[in-house]
Amino acid sequence: MAQLLKKHMAVNALGGLGYISLIFQWLWAGVIFLPSLFENEVFQKLFLPQEPSAKPVPQDVPADDISIVALILGITVTVVVLVITVIILIRLPNAVASVGKKTTTTVAHAVIPTISHHKKLTPKKERLLTAQLVRIIKFVAALLPMGLLAFVYAVDTELSTNVVLLVGAVLALGSFVWFSLEYAIANAFGIPLEDIF
Repeated sequence: MAQLLKKHMAVNALGGLGYISLIFQWLWAGVIFLPSLFENEVFQKLFLPQEPSAKPVPQDVPADDISIVALILGITVTVVVLVITVIILIRLPNAVASVGKKTTTTVAHAVIPTISHHKKLTPKKERLLTAQLVRIIKFVAALLPMGLLAFVYAVDTELSTNVVLLVGAVLALGSFVWFSLEYAIANAFGIPLEDIF
């Protein structure tokens, strides 16, 4: 039982890495397209608040010497933040996989009635269809940002188009590799499709 749990955790960690790579893909597409969207006058008028009247500028406060207490406090806070960061990085793939599974499963459940033409499915058939839809959603979600980057020629960016496309391709490849490894190893371990995050 412990061995099976370790296999599940390993497979789901790969899925978590795939979801993390997917998040970076969408962030990269956002970095490329959002600045030009924010510069659009129509967008600015609709969504960005108008600038209020000028606020008074605060006066500079002269810096005092750092006391020993402030130094110790600063070091303590830095160590605590580093420890928390390490813990988060260790647990991040499984946490992201869990949230990703919940999101993709919700989308799959919303699509199932359309696919099944609103016919009643057995619980086993519904679980299997949901798992297959989750797999499709993962790969489509990894493909979409790369498709968006095809329109990079229409956007004025500081980066060269080749760099934008190369980074997008590397991130997309990462998502595909992690998700493919997740399903390949799950198949090798005999883990059912429904148990994959």
